[in-house]
Amino acid sequence: MHCFSVVLPIPVKGYYFMGKAQLELGQPSEAYSSLKKSYELALEQRSTFTKDIVAMIAEAKKQKWIQEERKRLSETSETYRYLSGLVEKDFQQQMDALDQSASDYQDNLAYLRSDKEHRLKQLEILLQRASRPDPQAKPYVQKYLDQQQQPQESVVNGDNNSNTNNNTTPSLISPEASPQLSTKPSNMGTIDIVDDDNNDDDVKTEKTKNSDAGLTKMGSNPDQFELREVPEYMLDKITFEFMHDPVISTKSGISYERSTLLEHFSYGRLFDPVAQVPLTERDIVPNRALKEACDDFLAKNGWAVDY
Repeated sequence: MHCFSVVLPIPVKGYYFMGKAQLELGQPSEAYSSLKKSYELALEQRSTFTKDIVAMIAEAKKQKWIQEERKRLSETSETYRYLSGLVEKDFQQQMDALDQSASDYQDNLAYLRSDKEHRLKQLEILLQRASRPDPQAKPYVQKYLDQQQQPQESVVNGDNNSNTNNNTTPSLISPEASPQLSTKPSNMGTIDIVDDDNNDDDVKTEKTKNSDAGLTKMGSNPDQFELREVPEYMLDKITFEFMHDPVISTKSGISYERSTLLEHFSYGRLFDPVAQVPLTERDIVPNRALKEACDDFLAKNGWAVDY
């Protein structure tokens, strides 16, 4: 960065390679700032380099999202924090053991980084599956919780005779459909028994809430890594990829990714790819509302970069 600061002004490729280096160093936020500056300069200079810059900007956004998600997971899940710490510790030990003077040092280092990322992704997938129970087993688990609750509700309502001689433990309707459960329902969540008969609905609501909390006991949101569909209006009409700098045609009202449309024009195709009407660079303007929507969506769903 000091070398770049000596040369003024910094060229388009200077910011580009600076951002690329920052991304390799695990600094996605700094990389995004450098790449964004490179993209702005490329547009001013009408460079044909914009498509490569957009691809790197997308990667920087993705890495930034992954970094923030892992930080959030570490703060909310003790299991993830412990296991990811072991992966990081193992990576550091293997990296320290490498011979920096060896000719294949960079290749080995790249392999270790790739292996670490693979392990962390596998860990995230494992926690996702663990936090989402088998849908076939959930009805039986809920039935078990309901059966456990019935004797307590009868005591609250003053009906003690029906349960005086009933000391048996309720069983699941279909044990084969789900794993064996402990006879202690407290592991799956507890409920508060109240004396007011008018609060029956509140008791049921609390019971459902706590049972759902027990079913997602891993401490992480089951949907945090679940892939969702990207809204169609956020996809470029040429490449069908997520848009980062959308522009709109003043003639047809159709939005495209700027770099894709400029590449389309560079081949002498001065027409709208979808509407098939004459179109030039003068006929397109930034779609700022769509850009804000895309940025907001991507900030919450980093996986959309690879959609």
